[in-house]
This record gives sequence, C-alpha cells and structure tokens, in this order.
Amino acid sequence: MEEIEKEKSEYVPLPKFYTFTSRKKREYPLPKIRARHERNDKGYSK
Repeated sequence: MEEIEKEKSEYVPLPKFYTFTSRKKREYPLPKIRARHERNDKGYSK
C-alpha cells in the first residue's frame, strides 16, 4: 500500500486533447490566440 501511495504522488496531469468537427473550426481560434500572445510578448495587457 505504501508503494502505491508513493507512485501516486509522482503522477503528473495529462494534457487536454480537443476534438473538432471540422478543420475550419479547429483552426478558427488560432489567429486570436497568436495575437494575444504577441501582445503579451510586447508587454501589453488585454
């Protein structure tokens, strides 16, 4: 039992995966996200 608890403490969260119904819907948010990151890189806030 002790070994199991030790192993559980070493777990890391899994990444999230999303499924989209079409390629267009999958690519839609990318320009917005990219622009937001570029603003943050320049020191601007929202």
